Amino acid sequence: MQRNLRFIFLLACQLFFASIFHHGFAQTAVLTGQILDAKNSEAIPGVNVYVNDSTGASTDLNGRYKLELIAGEHTLQISFIGYENIQEKLVLKDNEARILSFKLKQSQKLLNTVVISAGKYEQPIEEVTISMEVLDVSFIENTNTTNIETLVDKVPGVNVVDGQANIRGGSGYSYGAGSRVLVVIDDIPLLTSDAGDSKWKFLPVEIINKVEVLKGASSALFGTSALNGVVHFRTDYPGNTPQTKAIWFTSIYDTPKREQLKWWGTNSPLQFGSSFSHSQKIDQVDLVAGAYYLNSSGYRLGEDEESYRFNFKTRYRSKKNDGLSYGINLNTMKRDQGVFFLWDNDSSGAYLPLQDIETGEGVISNTELRRIYVDPYLNYVDKSNNTHRFRSRYFLSDNRNDTDQDSKASTTYLSYQYQKYLKDVRLTITTGTELTLGKVESELYGDHDGENGAFYLQTDKKFGSRLNASFGFRYELNAVDDVEDESQPVLRTGLNYKVGEATFLRASFGQGYRFPSIAERTIRTQISSLYLYPNDTLVPESGWNVELGIKQGIKINNWLGYADVSLFYLEYK
Repeated sequence: MQRNLRFIFLLACQLFFASIFHHGFAQTAVLTGQILDAKNSEAIPGVNVYVNDSTGASTDLNGRYKLELIAGEHTLQISFIGYENIQEKLVLKDNEARILSFKLKQSQKLLNTVVISAGKYEQPIEEVTISMEVLDVSFIENTNTTNIETLVDKVPGVNVVDGQANIRGGSGYSYGAGSRVLVVIDDIPLLTSDAGDSKWKFLPVEIINKVEVLKGASSALFGTSALNGVVHFRTDYPGNTPQTKAIWFTSIYDTPKREQLKWWGTNSPLQFGSSFSHSQKIDQVDLVAGAYYLNSSGYRLGEDEESYRFNFKTRYRSKKNDGLSYGINLNTMKRDQGVFFLWDNDSSGAYLPLQDIETGEGVISNTELRRIYVDPYLNYVDKSNNTHRFRSRYFLSDNRNDTDQDSKASTTYLSYQYQKYLKDVRLTITTGTELTLGKVESELYGDHDGENGAFYLQTDKKFGSRLNASFGFRYELNAVDDVEDESQPVLRTGLNYKVGEATFLRASFGQGYRFPSIAERTIRTQISSLYLYPNDTLVPESGWNVELGIKQGIKINNWLGYADVSLFYLEYK
């Protein structure tokens, strides 16, 4: 299996790199220019620039475009989500090289939110075929939270309990292992290869720009663990003006409503910390950096925590190769923390660790946690306006403690995605391959190797000015220690119909699945009088959901918003 998966992935990458060096035939006239935002004069990447409703290109990260055309009369069309369209007639002469730049004005549409997660390309949120919520940068800043779980908890129909995200009550609960809601950051899943759970405190909240939440089974695009939905975090890119943010915070725990739970006397537990971020463009380089510190004594006895986090994001926009950009992102964290699993009793000891029968001391595990991910990536828009994306990540989680429960897990992720827009039929095709390799060295779970490979296809088509349709397909293989899990294809399809000026009706069907994590199958440990045993007979979970929903835009004077109502049924086993 491993040889087959690697062969498929390497073949896709070979086709990609071959396309970079493919050159088309020269024409007799060249049209170039730059597209800027009329309000702040910032370059707009991804703008559609078409001539005669056929030949076209997209602007690069500098907002620049280049078209090679035959001489003669042409009609130039410029369009981008959230901006007003431009159409202009021009005549090009033989061997002419003309520069034509434009400034686009933002449209005043009622719903003007652009999302990517629904179809892996930019589209207005009102046109997606599934239920979706977005938390933008202004909401994140106004919430002033340093805990990403608190932020996600504010999304309707979503709650996070002890690190387990739950969407529409369909996730169930599994403490510390496995997740039925996939956490993604910058297009790459963030799950450890041992426990397979979400690491919320590791997320770089100080540089997050947007959170996109997909409700319902989303495995067709995102794979295993997207059984109940996806929470996608997108980090920021710099604008034309350098920006620096700094936050200092502190809080004190008050007396609980049940006063008998208070164990700290007159010295109330407190936490304090700070966060910092800076973003700036330096010639062709985009740079974003952030840092975070937290010191908390905690309201549960013995659960003190001290955390450090540092991250940066880079992007280089090539001058020599139009449409080529690449970079590397990094996020690293160190956390020292005490934690207990069982409380002493349900009355006065709910915030106290269980007392060991022999020693009389609280059963606390003092952990030393180190995490880091490094993400090299490359994007290329070729001369035919096809988009190629190469993503990779090395993710290391090293958890050490004083209770003989150490675990070291590394994950290597590789992916290639190809996207093409067929303007004549108004069809967007997205396809790709993914390969994930995991290695676990653990006192809790033993030593294991895992591998996961997938192929997916997504199509999105517009019919007229009102109807949008989507269809997605995925096939995924998973193996642990060369023992393969049962695999099956999953589908997703949906429709979105514009009933009125700001009224959108949608219907969708989706399937999902989740492979058991290594932790769920192999854990063997003891916590005081509690024993945990392995279960190597666990099989993959699967499920599906159907939904009918309506999104209604609302405008009252200068206040804009929308109401969203959905009827859904979900099932998993």
